[in-house]
Amino acid sequence: MPWVPVLGVVVVVTGLLVAALTLVPFDAAQQAATPSGADEPVTPSDPGPGSPELSRVPGLGVPTPSGVGETSLIAGTEAPGRQLTDASGTYRVLNSYGDSFIAEVLITNPTTGVRHWSLQIEFEDNVGELHTFWVESAPQATMSRDGALYTFISTVPLSAGASVSLRLQFNRTGEDAPPRLCTVNGATCGIA
Repeated sequence: MPWVPVLGVVVVVTGLLVAALTLVPFDAAQQAATPSGADEPVTPSDPGPGSPELSRVPGLGVPTPSGVGETSLIAGTEAPGRQLTDASGTYRVLNSYGDSFIAEVLITNPTTGVRHWSLQIEFEDNVGELHTFWVESAPQATMSRDGALYTFISTVPLSAGASVSLRLQFNRTGEDAPPRLCTVNGATCGIA
């Protein structure tokens, strides 16, 4: 009867496996959205005040709008075709120094849904290199540069009715001047 110990081991292992699967919560949506070997979904470690808890999960397919309404990726977010609209920005200089200045673009989501944002800003020739940038009390944005044009993109959506302050420190020669281009989601920024 050598099969009796083998059967006993199989029963014990099966019981442990069932217990482990029952006691450990399984997030099927996250598991399906993250193919093996892929990067984990980006979630902020410190979302800051007013940041939404929901964000778009990288790797999910892009839904297509139907005749009934727009499809959402995750409850509380809108379809990608409308995510980068309906946000506004206001530019102002906070501090001016002899050879540099710190400016702020206050980005506001006046809608009832969450919105990602994208800021494009370009200055006259007297403004030099970007020294540093930061988002106040929120996850940091990503930045790219093409010549004198800087583009900043949110890493998490902005909650309905919320605002976020993007601060920029640039080197410069001469006097302060407003940017020649400042847009948030394609809409021209106000100048304060």
